[in-house]
Formats: sequence, C-alpha cells, structure tokens
Amino acid sequence: MTERNVLGTGVPPVSESKSRVTHTACTNRNLECPISISQIYLDKIVSISIHPVDQPELLMNFRRFISLCAALLLHIPSARSEVRTWTDDQGRAVTAEMVRQDGENIVLLVNGSEIPFPISKLSAEDQAWLQQKQETSAKAAFSLPGGVALKPGGRVEFFLDTTEDDRKEAKNPKMEKVRVVLAVPADFTPDRPWPIVVASTTVGGRNARAAGPFVEPGVAAGFIVLGAESAEEGAKIESDTWAYRGHAATMALGALHDRWPGSASWPRYFGGHSGGAKNSCHMACHLVGTLGVKVAGFFFSGCNQAMMDPAREEYGTPKTPFKDAAFFISNGVNDKIAPPTEGEKIADELKSGGYGPIRVETFDGAHEIHRPHIEAALAWFKEIASNQP
Repeated sequence: MTERNVLGTGVPPVSESKSRVTHTACTNRNLECPISISQIYLDKIVSISIHPVDQPELLMNFRRFISLCAALLLHIPSARSEVRTWTDDQGRAVTAEMVRQDGENIVLLVNGSEIPFPISKLSAEDQAWLQQKQETSAKAAFSLPGGVALKPGGRVEFFLDTTEDDRKEAKNPKMEKVRVVLAVPADFTPDRPWPIVVASTTVGGRNARAAGPFVEPGVAAGFIVLGAESAEEGAKIESDTWAYRGHAATMALGALHDRWPGSASWPRYFGGHSGGAKNSCHMACHLVGTLGVKVAGFFFSGCNQAMMDPAREEYGTPKTPFKDAAFFISNGVNDKIAPPTEGEKIADELKSGGYGPIRVETFDGAHEIHRPHIEAALAWFKEIASNQP
C-alpha cells in the first residue's frame, strides 16, 4: 500500500495533523486507479467504493464519476445534506450528497463544487428512488402551511401562527396569526427563479387586500404576488407599524423559503397605491435587513412623496441593495391628492439621489390604481431584468 495523489488528480494527500482527516488508497495494477478509499473526519465516516472493471473503455466513460470520488475526500457533509450511496449501471458505487436534479443529470455538491452525473447511468434502483423523491418533493412544494394546496394560476390564502416573540418583534400584540395571500403563475415550478411582487397598503390598511390588483396581471406576466398582514378582526389594523408590516412579510416569505429554498435569491418587486407606495420603501428596507432580499424594482401608484431615502435612513439601510432597482411611477391626470406634478417631483428626487432607471406615466383618471400601468410596469421590469447580467 502506498499513499499517492488522490486518484491522479494532483490533489496531495490530506495531512491528518492539519484537518484530522485520514485516508488510504490501494492501487489495482491493471487499471492503475484506486479501488477503495475511506475518509474519517472526527466521528463521521464517508466511504467510497469503486468496483474494478476489466474493460479500460468503461473506466474512461466513468471518468467523471471517479473525479467525484476524489473530490469527496475533502467533503464534510452538512447537517442538512442528503447523503446516500449511489450505484451506476455497471455496479460501481459512491456515497455522495445530492443537491438537485438538473435536466438529465443529478447534481452533487462536493467540496463547494457542483458536479453533474447522468441519471441514465444510474442503476434501476437509484432511478426508481429518484423518481419517488421527485414525486414526494413536488407534492411538498405545492403544499402550504395548514395543508393549503398551492393553486397555480390562481390565488390562495393561508395562515401562520405567531409566537410571543413574533408579536414583540412586530410591536403588534393582536397579531395572533398572519394572513398570507399568495398567487403564482399557471406554469409555476420551484425549480427555477420567479420574480416576486410584495404588496403594501396605506396605514391601517390590509396588505392582503392590497395584493388584489396585482394578482391577475402579475400571474399573467410570470410573477408571484404576495401580501401579508395580521389576521386580527376589524376593517383596519390597529397596531399598524413598519415593524408589524415587515415582520408579517418576513414570516410569509420565510415560509416560502422553507418550501422552496431557491426562492431566497429570487428578485423582489415592491408596490402599492398612495400610502402603500410610500410604505413599499419601508417594506423593502425591512426585508433587506431580515432576509437580505434582492430588490429589483418598485411600482408607485398615486404617490405624492419620495420615501426611498427617508426609509433607508430610518432602517440604516445602505443604497447598494437598491442600485439596480427600477422605479415605475403612475399618476392619474385628475388626481387631486397625487397629481402628475408630484410624480415628476418623485422622479427628480430619485434621479438626484442616484437611483434608476425611472419611468413616469400618467393616465386619464383620478386617485386610483391603473391596471394597464401595472401590466406595463411588469413588462418593463422583465425587459430590464433580461438585459442585466
């Protein structure tokens, strides 16, 4: 037995004194490759077995699999890893962590690198296991808290229980539950990114109701729409604060992140009408602080005051998270509360503050939210996103 570079990859043997990892390798003289490796890290053991073959061409076709085995020597499984032994169609086995399925491959995360392996090359047993896992995962992904089933192409409502700490964080003692309104596109699948619109309303209003005007145009345009609020009784929220609004949305998005882990990095758009437009700036700052969300844009309807900088100052949020955000400003020509001149002032303040891109539009109407402008804004947001790296 001799110690050598791992599987001929140029990776030197691991020093036990440095990382408390030991490994040995045996060499098959005919194939000139290790056929068994074991790694011991603290109290955890990761073992890899590669069964020798007589045909050199099979070994060459299996080169990617062998490279994976080499990388596994330096991998430490995390608490959330799904580690199992995978066997290929030639009977060779490897213990590895599966990250996801990507098309015709399974993707394994090894030492910080994602390595694909063809599903068609797996054993029949592993392919059957993978199929069952996919069916189970799909069912779980479309199941919301309380057993509510997701409705692709439509709107659903579900509730989240709060703790005493949640109510303290929200500064709302009446928030026993959080009501969440959620709508997803008809072709929704959690396997790819989707933009999310988070709706806000004016002081004392209902964010779930504020999500309403965004649902149909949002779903049609390929956006997820979300509104979160206290489920307390009454027409208005009595203990309405920025902390309450932000914490309710944090809980709602956190529930989605638990079911769709990739959604944590999906772009967020914030919108509302009148006071809701102003509050959307505070909502964005809150979620940047609690969840580190990616802010992609804002829809301001019937707004008469620029609140981006005041909101950032209130939360101590830097401008960096908003540097690529787009702003769509909509005002009715007959609006006495937020006339078009106010929309222009907001645009000027945003420009002078270094924000952009900015688009200002008017419509023949009063102090109301204009659906064609929602549709135009979402299309514009998608166009901007498509041109970004």
